[in-house]
This record gives sequence, structure tokens and C-alpha cells, in this order.
Amino acid sequence: MAFDLHASGTGGFRYSRRGLDLGDVYEIANWYDRLNTLTEGPRALVESEITGAISPDSPLQQALNAEGMIIGMRLLRDSVDMMLAGKNPVLVTVCPRQSHTLWPDSGTNFSGWLNTLDGSPGYYFLVDVTPALESAGMKNFGVLAALAATFAEYSLRGRASSGGEHQILIQLSQ
Repeated sequence: MAFDLHASGTGGFRYSRRGLDLGDVYEIANWYDRLNTLTEGPRALVESEITGAISPDSPLQQALNAEGMIIGMRLLRDSVDMMLAGKNPVLVTVCPRQSHTLWPDSGTNFSGWLNTLDGSPGYYFLVDVTPALESAGMKNFGVLAALAATFAEYSLRGRASSGGEHQILIQLSQ
């Protein structure tokens, strides 16, 4: 599945990415693991899929998902810390939304000030934004890496408002 990211901030900052991967790239590891467990070749794979004999979550895929989450969290933490090295404080608002066909959209917003007085602002941001990402089903490597890239872009191109404040709004939609 894919998601879109749109960000805007003070000083005319605009950043938009469409069709970002949620982390489904790890599915290939699952298929590779399935192929290695079969001795009869591709036909047995199709038959086992039809009969449901093989679990959809292999240990290899679970390990890769966990490793991806760790890497994504580190990327996000480091990019927030680096952004705040030059822009302090920053008001950040993150709005994740997951659209549903038969029921209302899900997701909650996070808004808060990030500053270097917190000691480890990247860590505290990750703790604070996690419930909002979980509510929209977006707590995964793809979203964390996209947020990290957004903060890196803002640290390079974002400017303060006329009042000297830094603000960034990030909208995630699936």
C-alpha cells in the first residue's frame, strides 16, 4: 500500500511526496522464505496458498519489519535533533489519516513544540507522535523514513516567520 505526504512550513516551505511505500517491500522476504520451505517448486506454492497451509507472516519478514522500525526510529530521531540544531524551537503538527470506504476515516493529530531543552527532542517527539501514527495504522518504517526526510528538508530549506518562529505542518494520507 502507498501513502501521500504533504508538508508546509514557515518561510514558504513546501514538500510533497506521493505514492510512498508503507513498508510492503518486506513482502518479498516473505515470498522468498516461502519458496525456500517448499520442495515441489512454484506449483506447490500456489497450492499451499489456495489451501492456506502456509502462514502469511514468516519469521524472516517479522525480523525485517522489526529491523526496519528500529532504523526508521533512529532516522527520525536523528533528523529531528539535526533540524533543531539550526532551528529552535519548532512547532510541529502531524496529521495522519487512513481513509476507509465503509466507515469514517481514522487518525488523530499531534501538535507540539520541539526544542533542545528537552535533552533528546527526537526521542520525545517519537514518543508523542506514536499514538497518532498508530491510530491511522501508519506506525511503520515507510512513514518514519518519510517523516525523517521531511525534517531533513525543512532543516535545509525552512525559514523562520516574520516573528522568528518555526512551524511545520505534515499531513499523511493513506
